[in-house]
Amino acid sequence: MASASQPQRVLPLLKSAAKGLVGSIALYFVADMASDIYTFCHVRRKALERVSTTGDVAALVGAPYSAAPWYDGTLGFSHGDSVAHCTFQVAGSTRTTDVVARARRRPGMRSNILYNALGEGAWDLVSCRAMFPGEGGIAAPRDIMDPQPAAAAGKAGDCVPCEKQRREGQQQQAAASQGGQQQQQQQQQQQQQQQQQQAAGSWRRWLWWGAGGGSSKGGSAEVTESGSGSASGGGASVRS
Repeated sequence: MASASQPQRVLPLLKSAAKGLVGSIALYFVADMASDIYTFCHVRRKALERVSTTGDVAALVGAPYSAAPWYDGTLGFSHGDSVAHCTFQVAGSTRTTDVVARARRRPGMRSNILYNALGEGAWDLVSCRAMFPGEGGIAAPRDIMDPQPAAAAGKAGDCVPCEKQRREGQQQQAAASQGGQQQQQQQQQQQQQQQQQQAAGSWRRWLWWGAGGGSSKGGSAEVTESGSGSASGGGASVRS
């Protein structure tokens, strides 16, 4: 009787333990899904604030515009779940475009579930891009974090990073041209100095050769005169 009663006592304990395990796993998945939905909605709200600030997206899709629901977007994490990558659509009166936002959470609890539920739950926007039509009808991402020029007639203006790159390129070209001009001037100066040195050296050589030739000629004349005089004198003495 005792051996038969022991399994009857263990079975309810095992059932209750299994129910508790299944319940905790289900609770964890529900909490994780709720945390992801909160993160997605938080990052999307900040990205929509950036979209409304720039105005290029509204000019592209047409006003009024609205964001697609959360279940039509995507959410991913990187860098140890500290960076969230959120993608959602913005639909307007003329077309629809995709917005890609990336946000980083502030220091706090390591788990995103605890961070969003019990911690600060704040996610700071790091980058935000929207897809705009490019060459050949291929969509290209454009940064909308910085303020953009005003758009008109449904056309988006040039992005600020592109304008900065263009200005930097122009400045680099101007600096390179100035450096080339300076190098040319230095080369011309060096050539002029070399020509002046060559002219001065040739002039000195002419002066040196002229002075050396005169002295040799005078020496030969003196030797000839002295030789002839001595010879004539000698001849006169012999004759006398």
